[in-house]
Amino acid sequence: MEVYFLFVPVLFIALASVYRGWERFCSFLKVENERKKTIMLVAFTVIIFFSVGFGMRLSGEKAVIDTGYFLTDLAFLLSYLLIGFAALFGQAKYHCG
Repeated sequence: MEVYFLFVPVLFIALASVYRGWERFCSFLKVENERKKTIMLVAFTVIIFFSVGFGMRLSGEKAVIDTGYFLTDLAFLLSYLLIGFAALFGQAKYHCG
């Protein structure tokens, strides 16, 4: 259980760094606030699922480890779906409109 307490500050610093970098990137591209909030919510969901799942995999209990594997696999699946939908809708934008 002590491993979880060491993992929380690292997760917080990583999320703060991602958020700060994302703010700079969006200000460079001049993205509107509503779209920026939606994209950040989806990105943080994937990051949180992966981080919590990886932290759960470090425990010694089988049920918690299995749930951790489920969350990390779900994070990878969500990221693959996001990339696939972005490619699909990007191509549809150029072909249909």
